[in-house]
Amino acid sequence: MQKIFVVDDEPDIVELIKITLEKEDYAVEIAGSADETLHKIESSRPDLFIVDLKLPGVSGYDLCRILKSKEETSGIPIIILSGRYIRPEERAKGIELGADDYMTKPFYGGELIARIKSVLKRMDYKNENGEIINCDGLIVNPDEHTTYIDQKEIKLTPKEFDLLVMLLKKRNKVLKREFLLETVWGYEYAGSTRTVDMHIARLREKLGEHFSKRLQTVGGMGYKWS
Repeated sequence: MQKIFVVDDEPDIVELIKITLEKEDYAVEIAGSADETLHKIESSRPDLFIVDLKLPGVSGYDLCRILKSKEETSGIPIIILSGRYIRPEERAKGIELGADDYMTKPFYGGELIARIKSVLKRMDYKNENGEIINCDGLIVNPDEHTTYIDQKEIKLTPKEFDLLVMLLKKRNKVLKREFLLETVWGYEYAGSTRTVDMHIARLREKLGEHFSKRLQTVGGMGYKWS
């Protein structure tokens, strides 16, 4: 049975989520703050976190950053909840910190389940395709989330790493921005591909001159690794 860890300090919302998840045969762990979350995960690892942005003390953004920085939880997906409309810059911040999806309160239980299943399905795909990738001195290990160039480790954010893995696995194929948004970020294309472009720019900078040239822009379409 897969376990979902819900981090929210609103009892009514927590109860609604708990009932919705248990109807789908998910085990549910609950915490009302970041501190309580970090204490509980010392003895129990979930399959997915649902984190409210507005928490007492440490914010949901900061909790997301902490979870992604810890080796034992860095690979666990996170869905962020917000009690209001999330501005594009806030969404970008969460994605940069490693969030896999967003939902706004109030929400329909069926949509929450659909998003959870979608995120977990992507994680299953990553786990099944975790072989080490060696591309002319660029070594990427999906299981360990590490990247090396000529034996020197390159620090990538979770989304930069997932983007690089996708490009390498589908090398010489043009990947549309919409496809990358859906497969790497997990949300539907909503009229802007700036998120992908920003991550590509940072990825090129970190990879250095030689490998950045292999990450090509295909005008009007997307990107490919050649």
